[in-house]
Amino acid sequence: MWPLALVPICLAVFGSVGIWTVFAVSVMNNSVNLTNGFPYISECAWVPPQKCLFIQICNLIVVLALWIGMVQFQQVKQLGNHGRVNTASAIAGVLSCAGLSVCSSFHEPGMNPIHLGGALVSFVLAIIYFWLQVYLTYKAKSFPERVWMWPLRALICTIGLLVGFARILCGYISL
Repeated sequence: MWPLALVPICLAVFGSVGIWTVFAVSVMNNSVNLTNGFPYISECAWVPPQKCLFIQICNLIVVLALWIGMVQFQQVKQLGNHGRVNTASAIAGVLSCAGLSVCSSFHEPGMNPIHLGGALVSFVLAIIYFWLQVYLTYKAKSFPERVWMWPLRALICTIGLLVGFARILCGYISL
C-alpha cells in the first residue's frame, strides 16, 4: 500500500510541470502576448501543439485523480465508514474529474460556455469532495495521533475556496 502514497505526489508534479510546460510552449510559439498581462491557461492552450499537450496533461490529471479518489474511498470503507458521506465524496470526485475532462476537451471558439461550465463543475465538485474528506477525517477515530490532520485539511480547503471565489469574482468583474 505504501507505493500508492506516491500517486498524489505524481499528480502534483505532473500537473504543475505540465501546466507550466503548456505556458512555456505557448510563449515560445508567440501564441500569447505577455505584454497584455499574464494569460489564463485556456488562452495558452488555444492552438496546437500546446492545445494537444493541455488535453493530454488534463487527461493524465483526471486518471491520477480518479485513482486517488477510489483508493481513498476504499481506505475509508476499510476503516468502517462506508456510509453516505464516503459515497457522496466518491461521486463528487468522479464528477469533478469529468468536469475537468470536459473543460480540457472543449476550448474551441464558440465552445466557451461548455469549457467554462466544465471548469466550474470541476472546481465546485472538487471543493465539495475536499470538504467531505475533511468531515471524514474529523470523524475517523482510528488515528488519534493525527488529530492535526483535519484542521490542516480544513485550512487548505478554506484557502482553496477563498482563492476560487476570488478568481470567479475577478473574472466576472473583468467581463
